[in-house]
Amino acid sequence: MSDGLHAPDATELPALAEFVERAPPRRIGRPWLAWAVILALTALITWGQTTRSRKDPDEQQLAGDTKSFVFDLQARYTIGAVNSGLPIKESERRQFFDQLQSMSAGGNRLRLVVAAGELVGPKQALAEIAKLPDDLSASPEAQTLKHLYESYAAAQATQSKPEAEQSADDQAAIDALAAPPISPAERAALIERLGWFGLLATVPPGTPATQERAAALAPAIRAFGLVFGALGLGCVAGLLGFAMLIALVAFAAYGSLRGLQVGSPFGGVYAETFAAWMAIFLGLGFLTALSENRCCIKQPELRGFRSVG
Repeated sequence: MSDGLHAPDATELPALAEFVERAPPRRIGRPWLAWAVILALTALITWGQTTRSRKDPDEQQLAGDTKSFVFDLQARYTIGAVNSGLPIKESERRQFFDQLQSMSAGGNRLRLVVAAGELVGPKQALAEIAKLPDDLSASPEAQTLKHLYESYAAAQATQSKPEAEQSADDQAAIDALAAPPISPAERAALIERLGWFGLLATVPPGTPATQERAAALAPAIRAFGLVFGALGLGCVAGLLGFAMLIALVAFAAYGSLRGLQVGSPFGGVYAETFAAWMAIFLGLGFLTALSENRCCIKQPELRGFRSVG
């Protein structure tokens, strides 16, 4: 009797849980703390730039170069690229140098001289020295660089001669590639002033001191590897993102997307990521400057270095 009370095709009643309103997902993260870090780092950067701009312009010019983390990174990357074994043409070397030259308008003039010697040649380095302001070109470090690159230019011109035509003076010029004709005090002052660039100026391309040059080029090779690897990862991430976008559009076209909602409880992660990026960027710049000063100044004298005068 009870079986006749139900229709054979009656649908099953929905579960009670479907009528219960779901609680919104709990928002995680501390965006207010991230914004506090962002504001603090922004204030620190602004204070540093303001303090630097308040210095006497004459004092800034006599100080030589306003060290730039971006210029240093770009210079290391390009110098590492031309010394990485990749087939880079002379025209590409010139393009690399032109990029650095456009970045040195606010400083880094002496560092640009060393980059010119590495990317283009000693003649270009001498041309950059000739463009220096009078007070900067009269500085001891500029005079040391001029003496070095005059010797390197003479050695380069001598190497192009046949061996039968080379004289004793020519051989002395070639020897300057292995033993730069500056005193230890001049070398120490150059490294103290220019850091890694000063060290690189004492081991030019073509020097017989291959181990010393390899040690000096190591930071540039590492910088090139890191930047090249980051670009590669960025390309892979871009391709994966494009593939996911195509899949999302395909699912949307077939009506397979369900449960998408406007808004996200994880919006604070963007502010936290930006704050972390700012802190890491500034921290890496500080650590790079600190390690450069410690490694270059305390590095032992290069083998084959001879004193002059």
